[in-house]
Amino acid sequence: MRINSPHIAPGEPIGDLPAAGVLGGYLIGQDIDGKSMVEYVLPNRFPGGPTVPFEASWWTVEPGRHTAQDEHEAQELWLIASGAGQMRLGTEHFEVRAGQAVYVPASQRHSVRAIGTEDLVVFSVWWK
Repeated sequence: MRINSPHIAPGEPIGDLPAAGVLGGYLIGQDIDGKSMVEYVLPNRFPGGPTVPFEASWWTVEPGRHTAQDEHEAQELWLIASGAGQMRLGTEHFEVRAGQAVYVPASQRHSVRAIGTEDLVVFSVWWK
């Protein structure tokens, strides 16, 4: 994982990020299932930062790869930015594609496999 930010250099302490305006930075990583994850570092993660009622990330799944099965207490909304995928949500299986939004209820197992020739790119927002 590495942190990218217009406000700090990689490896620099992140406690002095601004509490409003452009997000202070984001973490980038690649997991073993071929999913690239970018998680925003929101101001509420720092001492004195405001309370933000959600978390957000965007991630990419390479064609033919899939995310691990996930289940959590947070509700989640996926906005499909590009590509297409075969989604599993509980016992349902359905296709998702660019321009769609998918609601994932709390405690619902879910995963997605990228189909086609294009990366599946998803912007995700979650809250409890």
